[in-house]
Amino acid sequence: MQEVRWPHDGWIKKKKYVLLYSGQKPHRDSMAQDSLLQVVRQCILGFEPINERMCKLRIKGKFYNMTIISVYAPTEAENKRNAEDVESFYNKLSDVLTKHQEMMP
Repeated sequence: MQEVRWPHDGWIKKKKYVLLYSGQKPHRDSMAQDSLLQVVRQCILGFEPINERMCKLRIKGKFYNMTIISVYAPTEAENKRNAEDVESFYNKLSDVLTKHQEMMP
């Protein structure tokens, strides 16, 4: 599942899985979207909600650990309405990717 419209960010723990979400802040406009990932609980090494359009999940793998960066990019209509928000989104995504690459061995 990739999109829900839940406020804030957090974890919902169930017996066999965990729902991780990073959502719209109460003071943000309605353009903000949520992202949600469903994974097996014992594989989660870390979850970082970055903003209402991005989150980062670290998962333990059999041979290698994995990092998933989930994003909800602005639509073409949003691009036309507010170029500054779009530029801010891509700048933040670039920062997150750069920071992740610097942490790699």
